[in-house]
Amino acid sequence: HRAEGGAVTWYGVITDITERKESELELRRAYAENRRFREALDHVSSYIYMKDTHCRYTYANRATLRLFNCATEALTGAEDSDFLPPASVHRLRQIDRRVLRGEQTREEVELVDSQGRNRTYLEIKTPIHDETEAREIIGLLGISTDITALKEHEMQLERIAHYDALTHLPNRVLLADRLYQAMSQAQRRGLHIAVVYLDLDGFKAINDRYGHSMGDRFLMALAGRMKESLRDGDTLSRLGGDEFVAVLLDLPAPEAGTPLLLRLLDAASRGVRIDGHVLQVSASLGVAFYPQAEPIEADQLLRQADQAMYQAK
Repeated sequence: HRAEGGAVTWYGVITDITERKESELELRRAYAENRRFREALDHVSSYIYMKDTHCRYTYANRATLRLFNCATEALTGAEDSDFLPPASVHRLRQIDRRVLRGEQTREEVELVDSQGRNRTYLEIKTPIHDETEAREIIGLLGISTDITALKEHEMQLERIAHYDALTHLPNRVLLADRLYQAMSQAQRRGLHIAVVYLDLDGFKAINDRYGHSMGDRFLMALAGRMKESLRDGDTLSRLGGDEFVAVLLDLPAPEAGTPLLLRLLDAASRGVRIDGHVLQVSASLGVAFYPQAEPIEADQLLRQADQAMYQAK
């Protein structure tokens, strides 16, 4: 404003924007932290994602996007039914509902992937609460890890620990467990079991004449045939070499096991054709029955059957 005499007067307004600038700076910091956090999650091999209360995806890291073979834009707002078969969707939806009710879950889930392969995942999920209303659940956070290889390794170790490597029959460790269960079951049901110790006669001659490779093939074939001669609930195990033990269940009386013993002997004694050769052995078996007049332990039953086998031999 120019006054008379040429003097100039200035008018102005000064606004303190310190608080606004601090807020903007805080927002930029938060955005940067969020971006760095999400970039870090993109380097994690586990599948990390968030869903809203309607089980729709709101976020997924790079591993999840690769799993579903889609971009972030396509995943946002999508549901499991857009990527997975109905059975898998049903299983995941059951877990999600529990989480959205406030439960934290840790589940091993078997799912079928887009290539139709069965995969096992360890899924850890937790509810996401609203920052202002801590009681209100606004979604869930999930972390899924593919543990298929680990489960397969566990199964392999389980098989090595409990099954004979050559014949795939139960070994001595699993036999002890099966025999203990059979004895307990016989007591509950008021029935008998037979413990059969079987030894092949003449197997050494096959090894000496045809070699151990042929002997192994012969044992595998014979083991399969003997197993087929028994009933579904019975157990046939290999202790090593040419020694086998069978546990016959649910016998109303000891003599009821005779037909099964004859079938087992016949299966062990019939010839096996391998590479044009007919290989054949005989077998000796001994039997111990349970229960007996006096209390007896499982290892004693085995020793009785072993002694009876040597008498038969």
